[in-house]
Amino acid sequence: MVDVKFNVAGTLLASAGMDGLVKVWTVADGAEAKTHDGPTEDITWVQWHPKGDIVLAGSSDMSVWMWNAGTGDSMMVFSGHTDSVTCGSFSEDGRLVMTGSADGSARVWNPKDGNCVVTMQDARGNSKGAFHEQAVQCLHTVGNLLLTGSEDATAILTQITTDEYGGFAGKVIARFRHHTHSVEAVAIHPVSHYCATGSLDGKVMVYESHADAPRFVCAHDAGVTRVQWMRARDVLLSAGMDRTVRAWDGRGGAPLAVWTGHRDVVFDVAASADGAHVVSGADDNDALCWQFSSA
Repeated sequence: MVDVKFNVAGTLLASAGMDGLVKVWTVADGAEAKTHDGPTEDITWVQWHPKGDIVLAGSSDMSVWMWNAGTGDSMMVFSGHTDSVTCGSFSEDGRLVMTGSADGSARVWNPKDGNCVVTMQDARGNSKGAFHEQAVQCLHTVGNLLLTGSEDATAILTQITTDEYGGFAGKVIARFRHHTHSVEAVAIHPVSHYCATGSLDGKVMVYESHADAPRFVCAHDAGVTRVQWMRARDVLLSAGMDRTVRAWDGRGGAPLAVWTGHRDVVFDVAASADGAHVVSGADDNDALCWQFSSA
């Protein structure tokens, strides 16, 4: 199993596997509700629509699939990437699908017809520096902003715009180039739009959306695998290869908490809606729940 996500109502859980299947489970009793198939290779991530029971998943076979979780029917297949689709999400309003790939591109899709409406990609020498030069590892979207992180040690903030005729365009508004190793995690603050990046160099950097330098830098003792803003508090969470989960003040980067207990790399972290608890999952096969009492 490579990824799990709850639907917006918290009643269903989607799990993604290396067997190429996405399974949907009923939270109340743990029963398997539906099995979704289609991709010919392993699933790399899974996401839910922000307003309904629609499941989105990317695959190593370069495709992205969208299913109706209630009926199990395939609703759309998005094709155009030329390598594994490493990350993806619905837009915040659910009207668009955004994906990133090992081919170095990020794409924006219309889920109604499956058409790609924006492609952000470096031309491999024809327009050097137009976008990422290596694989896109992660993305996060808030409003019309798309933040991507790459193996090329950069993060890029793109604004997705529409014109009076309904056409879409992507405009790069910031390039964050201060990491020295692959950027494995990114997150946009839901209100301030501060951009957080986590890298295998062990650093967490937070930028204002149009800044040339980080607002502040935080450090793990090894590579960073995940960053996430807490909605209930102005706090940034991070997880890393040093087997720790950490909380930082979202305004200035002061350390608020360090949770130790995992015996291997921590790959994911999430906070409860009220901000009182933090849950982490690691390669030691444990999920740990932490109480967060810092003011």
